[in-house]
Amino acid sequence: MPLVIQRIIFATLLFILSLTLGALGYILIEDYEPLDALYMAVITFSTVGYKEVNTLSDSGKIFTIIFIVINLGIFGYIVSVLSSFLFEGELRKVFKNIVISRDLSKMKDHVIVCGFGKNGSKVCEELLKDI
Repeated sequence: MPLVIQRIIFATLLFILSLTLGALGYILIEDYEPLDALYMAVITFSTVGYKEVNTLSDSGKIFTIIFIVINLGIFGYIVSVLSSFLFEGELRKVFKNIVISRDLSKMKDHVIVCGFGKNGSKVCEELLKDI
């Protein structure tokens, strides 16, 4: 698997893990219902700044501060992965590799001769005799 695909998968897993841990944090610390906790995790991760579901306790505020700081790093990583994928030609490379792999998988009963010197020309002569 190409490195860029591994990085995208890792970034996606980080995003999902962050939302999951954030929601669990709000469930455990603030006793929120799962949907409210997920909502809080999403608005905190995205730094949208909507109003909280309920007023946060001091522990909830500390958790939110830590959650925001950690997520800024995760967000920066995700942006760098996606921007390198889109703007540095990685997307084109991935599509090119997919097309080449698909074309190669269709090939059957063929031989590739690398070099057409003395030995390569002899090999080609022998191969052409079998056709």
